[in-house]
Amino acid sequence: MVGDVPPGQNFKYSAQKNETDLGYLQRLASENNAVFTVKGDQLIFHDIAKLESAKPVLIINKSDVSNYSFSDKIIESAVKAVYFDPDTEENIESEEEHEGGGADKVKTRAPVESKAQQGKKTQAAAGKSKKKEKSGAITLEGNIKLVAGCNVDLQGFGVFDGLAQIVQAKHKIDGGGYKIKLELKY
Repeated sequence: MVGDVPPGQNFKYSAQKNETDLGYLQRLASENNAVFTVKGDQLIFHDIAKLESAKPVLIINKSDVSNYSFSDKIIESAVKAVYFDPDTEENIESEEEHEGGGADKVKTRAPVESKAQQGKKTQAAAGKSKKKEKSGAITLEGNIKLVAGCNVDLQGFGVFDGLAQIVQAKHKIDGGGYKIKLELKY
């Protein structure tokens, strides 16, 4: 394994639930506020908080972009997580607040083995909820620096200016040259 697997992320028990091996590893990463991929023969994990706080690889001005669209949705104000601790046989509750969110709360349930695991799962659920807030897609001249997980600094887009993370990068070479379409989240 390679990457930023947070300390204390060892499990006494974890079950694969009618899913492929790849799907199982992606679910474990997602539940613990991480992303997962396979490159060659390596399993690579990265902590989402570290990716989100990384410096941008490129400043993208509106004039650099040939096509764009953005959306801004109301999100839940908090994620309330209720987990069952098998050792104490008690429910453990925690809540992660969002600034500027709506009145609704998301509630999630999952097994947990420790307070640290419970905190990570709450943080991951809150992060998934927050992804719904601002998102966008832009198309521009191709650049090999622009890959999923990297941050870019958008300028000239009004309320959508600022740091955005690349969720997906689709590189394309055709008669029109080398283009890239980026799916972004804030």
